[in-house]
Amino acid sequence: MRATRILETLAKLDANCQTDSYQEAWLSITARLERIYRRNWKLYVGFEYASSSEQLESFCQKAKIMLDRDFSDLAAEKTSVQLSELASSSINIFLNLFLNVKTYDEELQSKHRILLALMKLAKEEGLEFAYPSQTLYLKRP
Repeated sequence: MRATRILETLAKLDANCQTDSYQEAWLSITARLERIYRRNWKLYVGFEYASSSEQLESFCQKAKIMLDRDFSDLAAEKTSVQLSELASSSINIFLNLFLNVKTYDEELQSKHRILLALMKLAKEEGLEFAYPSQTLYLKRP
């Protein structure tokens, strides 16, 4: 028996396999890839400037708790929900999520459920989503 070291850069997987054939090693790695497949989803949510700091802080805390508790297809230890910027027409909150899904359809279903839950939480906190807008001030001579 010989030790075969195989690097799978796509998934950053480093496996040491004790095996006699490369085929067995490859099958072992592909099986592990299916179990640990993760997709990073970076999401910005913008709220109106009329939102209070208490509302925004509460939303961030409750969203983190909700995502960790209610969504088993998320890597909880890597979930991040933070106030990120004061943009031109909104106060933005950044969510960095890692989805543990195998297929694109599963990814879309997870995103769908998460977005609906975030919308419901925003409504409960009395927050309104911001839409890009501009205000034009006219002066009379």
